[in-house]
Amino acid sequence: MKILFITLSNIGDCILTLPVLDALIDKYPAAEFSVVTSLRAKEVFKETPFVKKIIIYDKKNPLKEKLKFIRQLCSENYDLVLDLRHTILPFILKAKRLNRLFSSKRYSHMRERHLYQIAIRDYPLPIKRHFFMNVKNEYERYKDYIVVAPGARSHLKRWSIDGFAQVCDRIIQENGLSIILLGDSDDKAIVDEIISKMANTAINLAGKTSLVELAALLKDATLVISTDSACMHLASYLNRPIVAIFGPTSDKKYGPWSKKNGIVK
Repeated sequence: MKILFITLSNIGDCILTLPVLDALIDKYPAAEFSVVTSLRAKEVFKETPFVKKIIIYDKKNPLKEKLKFIRQLCSENYDLVLDLRHTILPFILKAKRLNRLFSSKRYSHMRERHLYQIAIRDYPLPIKRHFFMNVKNEYERYKDYIVVAPGARSHLKRWSIDGFAQVCDRIIQENGLSIILLGDSDDKAIVDEIISKMANTAINLAGKTSLVELAALLKDATLVISTDSACMHLASYLNRPIVAIFGPTSDKKYGPWSKKNGIVK
């Protein structure tokens, strides 16, 4: 059986859809899964034996390339399709559609909205995690550490540099824990500035980790302090204790979903 999973473009949004793919893997463990996503988010789906093919879609491509993309999908002869973008692709591919046509306003959080889309009965519960489970932490020498992720794609989601510096200093002084500051290459300047304002020493790994390496660090963290970002969603997926800092975005819709979490607004 061949199943096509059409997911979203941003890394954080894709992580929010992983429970859906996990549920499908549990329901159809022998199936061959292909995933349609963006170039930016492909790393989310690389670290699992269940996804056999990652197909990149760029909405900015010219019409000729989009038609080529559709022909490529048609040639695969998929049996089932779950489309979280709600496109016409399942109809073009003539495959059985696995998701409902409409979302439900009963669920405020995006993770629950995505799970509601699975139009199959009795998928296994609780949902097992099939992503980032076997990642190896290359930073095991850092014991009893807290991960701090101050970056976000939008500057409106970021808390103050001084605020992060003060919190990091208090954690080190009052709890004796190490601080690891994380982020992608775009967050490096922010992390550098936070560290420059700290009285204590912190570990700066901003721009130095892949998504898989980030997951390994998060899995062993005592606590994760993060803005509304991909790092927070990944920590949620890995069920780490989280303190999430929210500004203009909705914590009801995008907040942490690990068992132990707190929200600062």
